This record gives sequence, structure tokens and C-alpha cells, in this order.
Amino acid sequence: MKKICFCKSCNSNSLKIIAKDVFSFGFTFDIVQCEKCKLRFRNIELDLEETQKIYSDNYFLVEQKDYFFNQADFKKKVFEERMKLVQKYSQKGDLLDLGSAVGVFLEVAKNFGWNETGIEISSLASAEAKNKGLNSLNRDFKNLDQLEKIFDVITLWDVVDHSEKPLELLKEVRKIVKPNGYIFVETTVIDSLMFQGAEMLYDFSGNLIKKPFLKGYPVHHSNYYSENSLRNDIEKAGFEVKESVRETFGNQIFAGNVFSKFLFKTVEAFSKIFHKEIVCILVARAK
Repeated sequence: MKKICFCKSCNSNSLKIIAKDVFSFGFTFDIVQCEKCKLRFRNIELDLEETQKIYSDNYFLVEQKDYFFNQADFKKKVFEERMKLVQKYSQKGDLLDLGSAVGVFLEVAKNFGWNETGIEISSLASAEAKNKGLNSLNRDFKNLDQLEKIFDVITLWDVVDHSEKPLELLKEVRKIVKPNGYIFVETTVIDSLMFQGAEMLYDFSGNLIKKPFLKGYPVHHSNYYSENSLRNDIEKAGFEVKESVRETFGNQIFAGNVFSKFLFKTVEAFSKIFHKEIVCILVARAK
């Protein structure tokens, strides 16, 4: 683990502390924001061993069980809608899903007639996908050109927020997209009503009411994008953003008690009115 003193996106050393001494899953860090490009991130970079510790079998089987296993039908419906978005821009062909987890999206893509490939760092999750007859590669995201294949579409669902070096990852992705091919990048964003409301409560309480705010900044999210800061990184990597789509997160896969789930669902309902939903998808074409 090492401390980060420069912005991951623009390399500026003008960093503002948003929250200090955040403790999450055994790690202590500050949440900082670049004063120049407004990217937020945790100010520590984890090494490979620390990353593997976070994404252990326990992460999939216990901590995020609802997200990966217990709500498979709900996730499938979400991904079916996203496949409709993909096919709005690209005909059926070769599709790569980065961070493919247990293969729910790969299965949807295959059913829609695409030649699916997934890359997943977790051996357990990759094995789950392979057991479904899906093409899942258990490896990291470095040196993607070693795949010796280029793709019509690459999807990054809930990936850039987990990456230690997201801009470098997007540049790696650019190497293996066909000319005029598309990427679909999704993450939760801090310019949503959910994040902004929690941050206002945190600030106005003198940092005393911190749980709703810090829930959005777990250690396994290394970057906390707004729609604009995400757009900036995608464009720096050699893509042209064509469309922005907002989604609600889904109360079914939100981890919390009955009251927090009710509160989350209520805020998300208001978010739709103002088009400030917590999930943002940017569609971009390779230049």
C-alpha cells in the first residue's frame, strides 16, 4: 500500500480532503478530490496482495452475496435492458465484459447472439461463469493486447470505480476495440441525489452523521466519479462519448436493514424526477 499525492487523472497535486481517516474493511484512508479535474478517490493505492484480499471468496459469498447470487433474476433483467442499449449502437459480434464476475451479463450477451468473453480477477467467480458454459478468463486487466483479439464492444459494468488506475485501464481497453467500436462504462456517481444528500447531511452535522455518507466510499471503490469526471477520463483514453444514461441502483441489491432500504428506495424515487439517479452509463465510440 502506498499513499497517493497526485491526481490519477490529471496528475495535479492540488488535492482537497473530503473525509479524513475513513476506516473500511481493515484499511484507513482519506477521501480526496482533485481541485483541477474534480475526480475523487481514496488516497491509498493497494498492491496486488491487498487487492486479492479484498476480493477473496468471502467478498462474493458473504459480503456481496445479495449482489452476486441472491438476486440473479433481477440482475438478469437489468442486463437485458443494457443489452438493448448495446444493440442500439452495435450489431452482434465479439463482446468483452471486463469484471464479468459470475457471468450473469455474459449469459445474457450469449443469449442475445453475441460471442461472449469475460475477464474476471476472482478465480471463484470465473469458475462459476465457466460452469455455466461461458467463456470467462481468470486474469487481471493488464496487457489486454496479449489477448490477440479486438472486440466490437467492451463493457465495464461497475469496474472503473474499483480500478487502482482507471485511466490506464481505459487506455488498455482502447487498444483492443475495433475502429469505431464501442465501450459502455457504468458506475455509481457522486453527482447523484443520493450522494449529494448524504454529503449535505454529513457536512451540516459537523461530520457527526457519517454512516449514510461513508457507505458510498468503501475501500473496494478506489475512485468516486461524477458524470463529468468519468467523461473526462473516457475522452482522454481516446473515445468520444455519445450518450449518457442514468439508472436507479435497485433496492433489491442494496445492502442494509429494512429502514435503510426504505430510505434508499425513497431517495431513488425522487432521483428519477430530477434525473439524478445514482447509476450512470456512458456510451463511447473509439476515435
